[in-house]
Amino acid sequence: MKSKLIPFYLFFLEILFVFISCSSPKFQVRQNPKDRNWQKEKLLLLPASYVNELAGLSKPMEIYEANTFVGFVYFSGGLVRIQKDLGVQTTTKNIELKSQSEFRKLSSDWIDSSISSLLRKKAYNLSPYSSKITFQKPKLRKDYSLSEDNGQDNINVPKIEYIFEELSKESSEALSKSGAKYAIIPLVQYYYGNNAGWFIGQDWGCMAGARIGVQILVYDIESKRVVADAFFDKKWKSPLKPSVNSSEYYQEIGKLQNSVEQDFSDFF
Repeated sequence: MKSKLIPFYLFFLEILFVFISCSSPKFQVRQNPKDRNWQKEKLLLLPASYVNELAGLSKPMEIYEANTFVGFVYFSGGLVRIQKDLGVQTTTKNIELKSQSEFRKLSSDWIDSSISSLLRKKAYNLSPYSSKITFQKPKLRKDYSLSEDNGQDNINVPKIEYIFEELSKESSEALSKSGAKYAIIPLVQYYYGNNAGWFIGQDWGCMAGARIGVQILVYDIESKRVVADAFFDKKWKSPLKPSVNSSEYYQEIGKLQNSVEQDFSDFF
């Protein structure tokens, strides 16, 4: 009996190892083509766009609650409870949204330079495209599931996945005149720093932190559809400090950017 159990035990451990290895991917591939022929074709590289604009969000708190904020989140006033979609949720009493212009420039400069540099290094047939694009209204997928540090995360609950499928008619027609077969479209969903406080739905709160969420779309210009969609989410949370000075925030954001760039390289 004992000898029969050993192979099963080893089989169970192997399955468990595979599950653990696959359960925490470095980035989330939401849509991936069966082949990657687009890597061999003429590509357009578009400048960074912002999910809050493409989703039609304009009010600062609406942008923040939808996890599409770019800037610095300053909390004060302690914990309060508010009525939300799924009932009463925890949040911070006072939330100031600062430095939007500064963080927007930081994020766009970084995205545009890092992806361009990477694709040229990999010898892609690349052409820059300076015009911004617009999409049809995205679909939303809300995720209320528990995260590994649920209650202490530096993001609002629910997490929201923005699914972009079709360009606007004007953008589609403009791209079709380029002569390229595919377009690389980088989207910034969020890019922020925060001091200690409670993001919506996080019961225990968090210390100082920073977070970056970037979406990369590969768009087939001829068939007018997204053929690849990947999301890159990186965060830093101080274990003890409620706030840090600006140089330390920038240092930690720089580390997050480096980590995202490594994942960009794996994706492309």
